[in-house]
Amino acid sequence: MSLRTEEHYKPADLKCGDTVYIFGRHCLLFDCDAHTKQWYGQNLGYVQVPIALKKGAPSLQYQAVPGHTGYGTEEDSLGSVIAL
Repeated sequence: MSLRTEEHYKPADLKCGDTVYIFGRHCLLFDCDAHTKQWYGQNLGYVQVPIALKKGAPSLQYQAVPGHTGYGTEEDSLGSVIAL
């Protein structure tokens, strides 16, 4: 028997732009699929409007391929590096 109080979310609680608490973390609902939007419109009369998120530029780093060590052929060494 658990003494924890359990919280259940209802469809009215899950709207785009709202934050829900899941497994100890706050989660922002920013969009949903077309079927879910249609369901909310038909059953709850609510239009799910997605919110735009700020996207930062991805940090790309170039990793140079190490030189041939002398063991095996250069193709074997390069294949090992690519497999990693």
